Amino acid sequence: MAPVIAVDLDEVLGDFVSPLCSFHNEKYGTRLKRADFFSYRFCEVWGGNDVQATEKVHDFFKTPYFKNQPVIPGAQEALPKLRGLGFELVVVTSRQFKIAQDTRMWLEHNFPKGTFKDVAFGNHWGLEGHKVTKKELCQKLGASLLIDDSLSYIQEVSQCGIKGLLFDLDGKYPWNKTSELPVGVTRVHSWDQVVDRVQGI
Repeated sequence: MAPVIAVDLDEVLGDFVSPLCSFHNEKYGTRLKRADFFSYRFCEVWGGNDVQATEKVHDFFKTPYFKNQPVIPGAQEALPKLRGLGFELVVVTSRQFKIAQDTRMWLEHNFPKGTFKDVAFGNHWGLEGHKVTKKELCQKLGASLLIDDSLSYIQEVSQCGIKGLLFDLDGKYPWNKTSELPVGVTRVHSWDQVVDRVQGI
């Protein structure tokens, strides 16, 4: 069997925060930018509580800002290289079940058919339905490596022996800064670095 790499979606394959800022700025008169997101718990960035933040994000899901989410630079070029190295790719996202169809459509629009063997949803901020951890998703799919921008998810999977690449585009993701990384985890600043690191595994 081919080794499996699990790939996060938001901030790894697609830029979620930038269009979210555009939506929020237009609707609420703010001036948010990516650099303001010291946390990926959005209520800590723009105020309110988790329930209110989740409702705002669900409003965002209904807009063209979300549906036209840009691709992270380098992702479209790097994924075929990883497949060429003999790896199978699966998308492992904390996204809600509610937007599963929109998510699959976005992936199909931006990446060639067959790029991903599977797409798995954690439903972490879903308003209903059960939630599944990234660790559980990765174990179920047999992943030996997770590429993710979330330090907490990387730490979670590292506890069960899954290696991690902490994605930090151009070193400008303030929400995943830390002075220490778990054993088996490497910070990467681009998709070119991802390919280089995977080649060395």
